[in-house]
Amino acid sequence: MVKILKMGKATSVVPELQYVIDKIAMKKPLYVFEASEFREVGNGVSTDVSVRGVNVTCDAELVGSIEHRVSAGRVSSDGSAPDAFLVESVHIKKERGRRNTIVTSDMNVAIKQALKHFAPMKDGDVCGKAIQTVVDMLDSMAYKTRNAIQDVVEYSGIDLMEYFIEREVLGNEIPLPTSLKIHKDKMHKYDVYLAGKQITQAYSDRQNRKGYAVWELPDNSVRVLHINYKGLRSYEENVANGIELKRYRSFDDLPTEMQPKIAVLKIAERNDPILDIGVKMGNDNIEMMYILE
Repeated sequence: MVKILKMGKATSVVPELQYVIDKIAMKKPLYVFEASEFREVGNGVSTDVSVRGVNVTCDAELVGSIEHRVSAGRVSSDGSAPDAFLVESVHIKKERGRRNTIVTSDMNVAIKQALKHFAPMKDGDVCGKAIQTVVDMLDSMAYKTRNAIQDVVEYSGIDLMEYFIEREVLGNEIPLPTSLKIHKDKMHKYDVYLAGKQITQAYSDRQNRKGYAVWELPDNSVRVLHINYKGLRSYEENVANGIELKRYRSFDDLPTEMQPKIAVLKIAERNDPILDIGVKMGNDNIEMMYILE
């Protein structure tokens, strides 16, 4: 029986799912199965939790997922639907129905489709997804850090406009408006603002972005991709321009100039940019770093 990782509170595996992954493991012994979906059954006194879905990896790369879902099969004429397997992979191409997913009530079909389609994403697809993800995260981070300065300074807009007109246009030396207040106890947020501004300036030029997207795989290897990867080009064209996806098997294998920045971000708070270093972003499901050059 194949062992499933990260079962959490689950004490068992749905039998149909266990049968399928056992058969797959016989053909693909290097596959690793990690719990991703759970089924809870309660009797009013206690609740039994079992694994009903797994993510499948090989050499720490996601190759696909399998889920057993109640009443997810094709609806019959009487309105009922059988339980079914959902076999998902980026290599499954469909024009109808659930994207990248084959739904079948037959265990042997589920096994066959998993063996046929499970494989790591192509480097170009990994790059395209990674760049889109990290840029979306950076856009969100930039918006939040721009607003950080508002926690440091408090003022009346009318008072400031009057002050600037009197000083810069009329040449009158007048004191700062009394409504202007600087909260010195929140000056650390100004550092966040400055770091966010620095990062925004580095990555926002779409034609010449600076910096690197960095993320860790389950085996602690690290992937690094220059953020100037052009999604409209083929992966080969990007490589020809000096931009390729790199995987470092250990922290010590990373370029020496990257190591201290990544080490700092590993222990940093998420979405809290650090001047001259970068920012760690994400949530419990996905985590990525952006480091400055």
